[in-house]
Amino acid sequence: AQFLKVPLQKRKTHSHVPTPATIGLASGSPERKPLETRARLIWQEMLQTKEESMCASIVMCLQHWNFPLPESACCCTFHAALQVLGNLTAKMTRLKCTQTFEPIGSYQCQACGWLLDDPSQSCDVCAL
Repeated sequence: AQFLKVPLQKRKTHSHVPTPATIGLASGSPERKPLETRARLIWQEMLQTKEESMCASIVMCLQHWNFPLPESACCCTFHAALQVLGNLTAKMTRLKCTQTFEPIGSYQCQACGWLLDDPSQSCDVCAL
């Protein structure tokens, strides 16, 4: 695979990177709305992944995209990225069902519920 490196002087740098805490999803935030408690999980023998961890993994993914900015005004690039994600999610919801889809990872971070491939691997979400 070939990669394109953007010189630092041409790339914007941001000192603030959205995290679950800075977007109001950290534990104890008054805005936090927990996921519905469900009797069934896809992997019953594992803990449910925390909502904060799921949001953090989405933010981490978005930070790796070079996404188009919306034609209409948007308050910030974070919400522009979420708008792109919402559009993609709407398109993907219409795709054909895939009965073989399942999460990857046989191990789990006990702090946040992130699934891991290797028990010696550190957690990408909470860094534990």
